Amino acid sequence: MKRGLVFALMLFALLAFCLPVQAAVGTVTVSWTHYPQHEVSVLTVSWVAGTGAEVGTVPATTLPEFQGWVFQFITDPGATAPTTLYDITLPDVDALDVSGGTLMNRSATVTERAMPLIATSTYGAWWINSVLTFTLANNSVSAATGTLRIYIKRRDW
Repeated sequence: MKRGLVFALMLFALLAFCLPVQAAVGTVTVSWTHYPQHEVSVLTVSWVAGTGAEVGTVPATTLPEFQGWVFQFITDPGATAPTTLYDITLPDVDALDVSGGTLMNRSATVTERAMPLIATSTYGAWWINSVLTFTLANNSVSAATGTLRIYIKRRDW
């Protein structure tokens, strides 16, 4: 009887170590905050990187369509910091990054502000009348978290 129990426990332990580990795909959550008195909205993109075989990955996510001037970005690494110098891009329907590359090489420890880069050296606002896609790259930290806030001078009030 004891031998059968020991064998069953050993078999269970062996199977537990041999079964594949479930990978969790990263997630992205999007929310709006509106400030009608200033005709400004903030689109907040909160993300959690994947774990297991999906370590560090964050799925590309289509953001809600809007019309307005994008004039500021704020990135805030979360409690589980991402890899230093991770990158965010926001391509529009023409595959142009509306940040102009200013969301590349983000800090893993400090909240940072960026402005859209319109030309090679001009900061300003970028007119959007379509959807953007949130993409995050160069993170290898499992379950890393963070937020991106996109500030928009709205036109559809």
